[in-house]
Amino acid sequence: MSENDKKEDQEKPAEAEAKQEQPQAEASKEEASVVQEAADKSAAEAKAEEPAQAVAAEEAPAAEAEPEPVAQELKEPEEHTVTGMIGRKLGMTQIFDKDGNVIPVTIVEVGPCTVVDVREDTGRVILGYGDVKESRIGKPQLGFFKKQGAEPRRILREFRSSDTSPYKVGMPVSARVFKPGDYVDVSGTSIGKGFQGGMKRHGWSGGPGGHGSMHHRRVGSIGMSADPSRTLKGRTMPGQMGNKRATTQGLRVMDIDADRNIALLKGAVPGHKNGIVTVQISRKKKWRDLNEVKAVVQHKVNPMKQSKAKAGAKKKGK
Repeated sequence: MSENDKKEDQEKPAEAEAKQEQPQAEASKEEASVVQEAADKSAAEAKAEEPAQAVAAEEAPAAEAEPEPVAQELKEPEEHTVTGMIGRKLGMTQIFDKDGNVIPVTIVEVGPCTVVDVREDTGRVILGYGDVKESRIGKPQLGFFKKQGAEPRRILREFRSSDTSPYKVGMPVSARVFKPGDYVDVSGTSIGKGFQGGMKRHGWSGGPGGHGSMHHRRVGSIGMSADPSRTLKGRTMPGQMGNKRATTQGLRVMDIDADRNIALLKGAVPGHKNGIVTVQISRKKKWRDLNEVKAVVQHKVNPMKQSKAKAGAKKKGK
């Protein structure tokens, strides 16, 4: 075999391999072009979606920025129809009227109270006073507060109201219920004085004061003999004094500080300092202006007595 033949035989396999590699290269080029087209499409779609996303992003804050509806706070009515409030006795002091007269007064913190329930059928409004933790009250009472949708209160009292329509559950009530010149009845727990004898507890006159008498402050006979041979109910005896429900009627409101819920009541109020009291507008006495001047009553003079008095004065002058 000549050298030319050997070269041809060597070149033939090389040409065959080159021919086989050409389709593979063309196929790889086609795949690359397909991948490039897919990438271009995805990029175009992303660009098209960007404005929509931007608009959605702009709309989303606007939707979030809209304020949620907030429950309106209940405001106190301008004119109250409820006839009482719960308060706390702070102590006593004295004030002076325009003529310089000294007036002893009791300082009472009336309120602030909260409307817990409104009973339209009976014309009553239940007010609550004082904050309290849920763990400090019983489950039945806690269930009542949750049913009404009101916050728990330490003290509850029911008061009359000529018109219950202005009151809603959760509404605050201040000292504006009262005004200077009103007459009120104040109820509270009187100061406990322990075990006392009959003379102090019931005002007995006592026995004879002489030295020979052995009966000065004693009880003495408390029952009958054979008939009915027992002590009747209601007999005044020594025992526990004070620490009972007491009411003082007809106290006059001398001044009101609505901002601090303070009322000045003329006279004494039952209970100790910081004791809980109930203040209600009196049914027996109506409002009267503090500046009102009492009319001077001129009593009729008996002419016979007047003439006798003059005659007596003449005799004394002689």
